[in-house]
Amino acid sequence: MSSRPLCFSHSVIIDVLRAIVSRPISSNTTTVRCCSAKSYRHSNSRHQALFWQQQQQQQQLSWTNPHCITPSLGRRLYASRALSVPVMEEEVPEEEEDRWRDLESLIEQEPMNKDHSCTLNDTTATSASSLSSTTSSKGKLRRELYDGRIIDIPGYKLIKPKRGPRTVQDFNRSIKEAVMDHRMNKALSYVRKMESQELRPDAVSYTLIINGFSKLSDMKRAHKWYHRMKRNGIEPDVYTYTGLIDGYMRIADVANSENTFRTMMIKGIRPTLVTYNVLMHHSVRQLDVSTAVRFWSRLVDAGLQPDAYTFAIMMHGLGDEGRVDQAWRLYEEMKKENVDVNHVVATTLMGIHVKHHDNSYAIELFRKFFNESGGGKRLAPTSYTRNVMLNAVVANAKLSTIHEYYEQFLQELDKDKDNKPSRSLLFSGASVYTYTTFMRAFLRRDALPMVSQVYQDMRVRHVKPTMVTYAILMLTHAYIPDPDSCVRILNELKHAGFKPNVVLYTIVMRAWAKAGRWDEMKQTYADMKAANIEPSKSTMSVLQWGSEHNRFE
Repeated sequence: MSSRPLCFSHSVIIDVLRAIVSRPISSNTTTVRCCSAKSYRHSNSRHQALFWQQQQQQQQLSWTNPHCITPSLGRRLYASRALSVPVMEEEVPEEEEDRWRDLESLIEQEPMNKDHSCTLNDTTATSASSLSSTTSSKGKLRRELYDGRIIDIPGYKLIKPKRGPRTVQDFNRSIKEAVMDHRMNKALSYVRKMESQELRPDAVSYTLIINGFSKLSDMKRAHKWYHRMKRNGIEPDVYTYTGLIDGYMRIADVANSENTFRTMMIKGIRPTLVTYNVLMHHSVRQLDVSTAVRFWSRLVDAGLQPDAYTFAIMMHGLGDEGRVDQAWRLYEEMKKENVDVNHVVATTLMGIHVKHHDNSYAIELFRKFFNESGGGKRLAPTSYTRNVMLNAVVANAKLSTIHEYYEQFLQELDKDKDNKPSRSLLFSGASVYTYTTFMRAFLRRDALPMVSQVYQDMRVRHVKPTMVTYAILMLTHAYIPDPDSCVRILNELKHAGFKPNVVLYTIVMRAWAKAGRWDEMKQTYADMKAANIEPSKSTMSVLQWGSEHNRFE
């Protein structure tokens, strides 16, 4: 007999089919990959060995298992031209999806992966059509061999493709979702698609785009879309002007903010409570409580009633100035006016006491507002509330205790990955504020390697750092001292579109001063002044300290 591959003989086919139908039938059926006899002849030796080994095991089971049925095969032996022969392959587990991948990229890649899998299994599906899945009008059917006959098992229904936006309202919803995710290019693509479908963007469409750029402090493009809105005959409303004011206040451009407010008043557009809250909020952030009080007076004169957010903004400003007693008096005034206390007010009061190192009372306030009902409504803590609580807990803790808290935080993240419910009062997911709090806690205890470790853990989970996170990382390098790394981080922030503030420049100056490189310290100060950034008290203190040491040397 020739050694070249031949077609299977009648006896071999009988043995193969007997091995197929003699398998025990269980309720948990699995789909077996099949290929034709032609493809089997060209398979590698490993697959052949696995197949014949599995065949012998199944032949033994067919004679020992009374539940196995061997039906008559002569009637179905030549039913198809290409005989389907199962190839026993080692099952390779699918790669786990990266749960932290960007949603947009996942949506774009998923259809491509499905098409790719269909291409790989196309030859298999052709040869095993009798035992594969088929599509009916009701959904997807899976065909299997049971008790000598082929049966149809209903499977999952085919998912219809998601309908794209068709109306202006649909596009506005899509634009809003993109803006909230800070995907401005995606939001702009919706506007262009809307215009290509001969749909005219309305005031909501333009306002969403303007607010998105304002939130990113990109006022050049926000103002560009404001003019485009007017050029297309759409009149800006109070929400449009409020978004512009918010953007100008974010970059401390008080002049343009006041001009926008004045333009709105000239056009007869009355500011809303949100408009005044935005003005007060940014005034407080710039440590200008007197301006915030002036906006409060305008708010009352306009006949508007302050809400819980208005009171919380003023409490925060008073707390930053160290006027804690006045902040509590304002809280009592809020209760007299029957304004409901929400989580923002409660968290603000906690933050005031944490800022002034009264951590024990901050923990007591957490129990009062969020754990104990006290006859009133029990508030639900937010991620920011938990972070304030974490700051209070780790403020006076030992280094070993902070290590334990950080391990608990990592365990909570693993629970989130396994979709297990978390009941922690300190942690709520992979929040940048939680990571930054641990970085600050380790930095204050001179555990510099742990600061770097926490930062690396944060980046592994694709958590975007904030300006405070970068400041703590730069401060770590300044303590070493490693001024070159501080400068590198500062330059990376500039290239990424961030505008460095006085704190970051002061940290770089401190790093140069600690390294004894006075000329570089003075050059950093000159760069800060060239960027129109006014020095703070800490900046002048570092400059004075460096000048004195330079004189003595």
